[in-house]
Parts: sequence; structure tokens; C-alpha cells
Amino acid sequence: MKKFVAKKRFTCGIVYFLTFILSLSLFGCGSIFSKRDKKEAVDNDQAGFFLDQKDYAEHGRKGKLDRLYQLDPGGNSFKYDKKLISDPPRVIVILPFENLIGGNLILNGFEIKREDTKEKDEWSWTYANRLRTYFYGHLVPREFDDVELIAVDAILHGLKIDTPEKLYSYTPEQLGEILGADALIYGKVTRYDSKYYALFSQIAIGMVVRCISTKDGTVLFEAQETRTANEIRVATNPFDFVIASFQNSMSLRDVYRSRASEEVCREIVLRIPVIKALKDEKEAAIVEKINKGLPVSTIIGKFDPFAPTSNLTENDDVEENDTEKKKKK
Repeated sequence: MKKFVAKKRFTCGIVYFLTFILSLSLFGCGSIFSKRDKKEAVDNDQAGFFLDQKDYAEHGRKGKLDRLYQLDPGGNSFKYDKKLISDPPRVIVILPFENLIGGNLILNGFEIKREDTKEKDEWSWTYANRLRTYFYGHLVPREFDDVELIAVDAILHGLKIDTPEKLYSYTPEQLGEILGADALIYGKVTRYDSKYYALFSQIAIGMVVRCISTKDGTVLFEAQETRTANEIRVATNPFDFVIASFQNSMSLRDVYRSRASEEVCREIVLRIPVIKALKDEKEAAIVEKINKGLPVSTIIGKFDPFAPTSNLTENDDVEENDTEKKKKK
């Protein structure tokens, strides 16, 4: 018995020692990286812009290993017509997405109904528009031109096109003329639910989008994507079970749902082929504009955009002030 206790103490001592050494190593590395970062911050102001961007079409895209590790089979597909390459749309408008799930909360396959119909409709719109906004955010840096969502919504709302039924009563050609678009992106939310079984939790977000030409109604591309964010924890005793259950419950918070939504949209946009003809066309137009002469002021010195300033206010403080103003009113 004494030998067993001594051996256990020795093993624990080794573990504690290795943990201590690892902590010191990480602290030392952190200090080195910190000094190195400061040095590079000084040296890199001469580094060039507009170089070849590495992994432009692959960065952020999940591979088979990523899906296997995260237990996320996906259920993705992407198909496109040759016209997307041969006759690409220059201006793409993202229309409001339809929500096939509704505004109720879905947990473990059961709907937690909202009693207020207006509130339920508002949540249905919120879920759909969150995905639409993320999709727009990833499409904007691409070679296509876009119309801002706020402008699209203002036009459609002004024309009282405020439900999927009314939206689908117009042909792509008609909407293209109204919105000044070469192509329209329609979207549907197919999954927006959660699961929680103490040691297992899951957030599932799914959507399907279709890009349709406003010239002749050709479907330029169609994509379907589902993101399942899984959390699996192991508990060997009651205490571990309580901690693991709490951690999994925290994984269902809105910030994790936001990450899953963003990932779904990113995966779809990354699958859209890069249209080199559009990029070359834009670059040629800009070069022509520069050659005609742009107003350039005389260089008088060096400007530091990150110089210290004291006129900014914390966002939390601003929100509190706005809340207080509303209370006073």
C-alpha cells in the first residue's frame, strides 16, 4: 500500500513539474513573440500591398478532415451553369430570404412556441435576415458589384413586396429592372435548431440559395449547405457530469449560433467560381481612370492613423446613455 501511495505521489509530482515547465515555456514564448511582433510592426511599414493573395479560394473552406474532426457531415452541394463563367452577372442583388422553419425555438426536435404571433413573425424574419446579412458580407469582397441590403429592402418595402408570396409573384426579369440587377439571389432557411442532452449539444443551421439571371431566368448557380456544431464531453463522476452539462448548455448561446450561421454562408460563397473576366474588367477600368488623372495632393509628411486619441466613447457607455435618454422620454 505504501509503495502504491509513494508511486502515485511521484507520478503527480512529475505531472505538476511538467505542467510548471510548460507554463514557463509558454510565458517565455509569449514574451518572445510580443517583442518580435513589435519589431515587425516597425519594419513592415515598407511591405507592399496588392501582392498575390495566398489560398484566395480555399481560405476558410472546410475539408474532409475538418468535418470528420468536428463530426459535421455537412450535407453540402454546389452546382453552376456555364453561363456564370461565359456571361457573368456584374450586379448581384440578394433578396430577402424565406424562412421555412418559422420563428419558434426548436430544441431536441420539439417546437417551443411563442404565444405572440407578431413576436414569432419577427423572430422568423430575424433568423432569415441574419443568414442573408452574413451571406452579403462574404459576397461583397468578391468581383461582383452589389446593391446594399438597406437599399434593396427600402425599395421592396416601398412597393409593398413584404412576404415571400409577393416576392415570388414577380419574375426575375421584373425584379431585375426594379432593382437594377443582372442576377438575383433567392434564399431559404432550411434548419435553425438546437439539441441538448447534457453531455451532447448541437446547433444546426441550414440554407439553400439560388442565383438567377434577370436577362433570361437562367439558374446561374444553386447551393445547399448545413452546419452542425457539435459538442461532446465525457464525464467519469457526478462532478464532471455537472461541469460538462453546464459547458454544453453554454455552447447553445447565441454567439455559437452566430458562428455557425457565418460558417454556412462562408462555405457557399467560397464555392462560387472566381470570375477572372470581371476582375480584369474592373482593373482595366480603374487603370483607365488613373491614366486620365486623379487629384493627388502634395506629400507633406507622414500620417499615423493609429495615433492616440481621447475623443472616443466606449460602446457600452453609449448604449447606456441611449437607454437613459429613452427612459427620460
